[in-house]
Amino acid sequence: MSLEINGNKIAANYTANSQITIYGGAVIIMGFLGNSSSNTITNFKIGTTSGASDVYNKATLSPFEVVVLSDNKLLKQFFSINTDQILYITADNWNGGTVGMTIFFDFVFM
Repeated sequence: MSLEINGNKIAANYTANSQITIYGGAVIIMGFLGNSSSNTITNFKIGTTSGASDVYNKATLSPFEVVVLSDNKLLKQFFSINTDQILYITADNWNGGTVGMTIFFDFVFM
């Protein structure tokens, strides 16, 4: 995984369970998920604990599928005024697949 934090964006490619940190005072504005492989990824989740789906849950990411993480798909967007929040990116079976994910955020508290 290669993690890029550039301005108010976090971008990385994932091939296995991993984690990222959202800064305290930040809110997730939107994001994109893309399965860049010909393999189906099952039970893809983003959560505040390992294996949880309290931020985003997608039963299946089909081959070459792109998902826009908009307000109506994100179950939780804000976590804390001043404490960083680890987000866990997990799937029950990666099947050798690769998910590219970009999350855009902004600070509502500094």
